[in-house]
Amino acid sequence: MIYLFKNVIDSDTRIKIQNVIYNLYDKGAMRKNQAGPFRQTTSPIHINNLVDLEFIKDRVKNACGISDYTNDTVLYGDFISLITSGGFVHEHTDKYSGFSHARANILISKPINGGMPIINGKRYEIEEGDGWLFFPDTDLHSTDIVAGDKPRMTISFGFTKNKRI
Repeated sequence: MIYLFKNVIDSDTRIKIQNVIYNLYDKGAMRKNQAGPFRQTTSPIHINNLVDLEFIKDRVKNACGISDYTNDTVLYGDFISLITSGGFVHEHTDKYSGFSHARANILISKPINGGMPIINGKRYEIEEGDGWLFFPDTDLHSTDIVAGDKPRMTISFGFTKNKRI
């Protein structure tokens, strides 16, 4: 099941977050994501003073009925992602032993073309400030290729719960 959200982050806050991400990128302070070309990542700690991330995470969990999931401290955790022209997320599922995994992404910057999530073969058109939640351990997911001078920026939150065996 995929959940879509509208207006998770307002325009003024989104622009401030974009500026922080651009600044980190320009300084070379982001890590290359080895999973694909033209992809960078960093910790959301850089934007903690701009937005209440815990409030957003709780809102998302409650809206999706996953309040029994906890913040992911075992797998990938939370992160900021930047994908520039030519970059994409390859098609895959994430296999986790012993955990169910949910991931919520909020689109901070929408590319001129591409960069939209494709989940279980369906492409979703997401607007800046909006978000989506899916289950990467069971949902086949990817993006189309980012094209143009405007990158794809997302804040990504991970949630987990132990699988019952």
